[in-house]
Amino acid sequence: FAASVASTCVGPGPGLTIRQRMENHGTEARHIKFQALKEVIDESDDEAPSVAPPKPVLTGTPHWATILYMAATLFSVADSNLLSPNMTAIAREFGFSDEERDWKLGGELAFGYFMIGAPVALLTGYLTDRVSRKHLFAAILILGKIPCLLTYFVKTYAQLFVVRTLMGITVGAMTPLTSSMAGDMFPVETRTAATALWGTCMLIGTLTGQYVAGIFGPEYGWHFPFLVMAIPGLLSAVLVLFLPEPQRGRHEAALRERYEAQARGHEEKWTYRQPVTCAKVCAIFSIKSNLLGFVQGLPGCIPWGVIVAYFNDYLSQEKGLTVQEATKVMVAFGMANGVGAFVGGLLGQRLYNRWKWSMPLLMGGSTILGIYPTLCMINCTYDMEHLTDLYAAAIVAGFTVTITGGNIRTVFLNVNKPEIRGTVFGFFCIMDDVGKGFGPFIAATMIGSMGRLVAFNTCIWFWLLCGLALAAISLTLDADERRLQEQLALCMVKELDSAEDLQPFDHDEAETEQGLASDEEPPRDTKATSAETGVLSPLLSSPISPTGEVGVQWA
Repeated sequence: FAASVASTCVGPGPGLTIRQRMENHGTEARHIKFQALKEVIDESDDEAPSVAPPKPVLTGTPHWATILYMAATLFSVADSNLLSPNMTAIAREFGFSDEERDWKLGGELAFGYFMIGAPVALLTGYLTDRVSRKHLFAAILILGKIPCLLTYFVKTYAQLFVVRTLMGITVGAMTPLTSSMAGDMFPVETRTAATALWGTCMLIGTLTGQYVAGIFGPEYGWHFPFLVMAIPGLLSAVLVLFLPEPQRGRHEAALRERYEAQARGHEEKWTYRQPVTCAKVCAIFSIKSNLLGFVQGLPGCIPWGVIVAYFNDYLSQEKGLTVQEATKVMVAFGMANGVGAFVGGLLGQRLYNRWKWSMPLLMGGSTILGIYPTLCMINCTYDMEHLTDLYAAAIVAGFTVTITGGNIRTVFLNVNKPEIRGTVFGFFCIMDDVGKGFGPFIAATMIGSMGRLVAFNTCIWFWLLCGLALAAISLTLDADERRLQEQLALCMVKELDSAEDLQPFDHDEAETEQGLASDEEPPRDTKATSAETGVLSPLLSSPISPTGEVGVQWA
């Protein structure tokens, strides 16, 4: 893009600096520069460049650091579903009836756990856009895992409610934080698959904790799994402090050339830094893809809240399975979640790279299709000696309903500026957490009047509304993404203008050099051809000379 600006404004005249040529062209140059950047965004695939661009030099976050960030994310959410396998055992310890079990352990604890996640998610999104993300990552792990450790020592329901609510800090904060980091670690061509893999790590973490609770809880007591899951979480917090910080905007199309120039040694150290203003935050709600993504979160997470809070206990109490067998079914469901999230991310990436509009249709269709196998898990009668049908329903349901996870995060990453992505995911998580918190709360309210069966069936059908909202994003995604890249390109132009105004300009010297250049080559039109805009070897962001001039080297 830097080359496009230079070639459009001045042509490859020898010996002239960009600032001198910009001064000659004045405001017209600024207009032409932005038009050139816009043409590169809109028509980069129409014509091949006349000269092959140099091979990009990528210096993003190392792969080993990315793996360790994902591993820390896995342990951060491992305590999210430790209560469900042993809900009835906990109720018996506190002397609760079956109705009190559903209301207090299923409704109240889940409500507190997810509702604290809503303001925490918004605060984390705000901080993600302003402070070191690895330090914030470590702080969140510590704040969430200390209450997990203290759960091992609780003696009353009031104590359990307090520590369980505080554990929601980690789960509420992880999505905006990790999503913002993923957007700066991976380019748009692989971002969907990468965020799906990161989401799979979160599902594996939840599954691991649930498995530990279901297997060891009946033998060692329901407190023990909280101790097991707290220790690796605290160790992960220390590990994160030694990992490199992801560079903001590193893989955005409009900024990639600038970072690659730095990597080749043609430019001094540079990092994308733009202030977060009230206008930018308010503009979040003017992006149609954002609005549809926010709206689908509330109805989409109500069924998830019911599944997480009740399904394990429902299978062991109403369906006659043992706690261990019910846990194995939910483990199969969770494993299918991980596979569905990863495969859905790969499939969504392929669809996105060919037809952007098709990825939202995949999200909406898979969410709606997941309703039927989930209802089968609730309503069908199973042979206790052969649970093949139940496992099949759990696997199909788990696979289909998680295809959306990585893809919806990619939508938010691809239509919002790097400096406000944390805030965007904070709003997104508010809708998610409200849905997950109110899901068990709504179910607990309905259970008292109509029983578990009808309440669960009603909550699952909220996925229909979610699927329709997701499919509607196909109408807005492409336009919103193009608008973002145009805005980033304009930021680069404005940064160039401000950099060139730092030193005084010598009009006489500029006129002399321009006259020499006109003698050596015929005048050319200021509008660049598409082939010229494709030549990316010259770098607008070359080091500034002692006189303040920005040099340009041409292939």
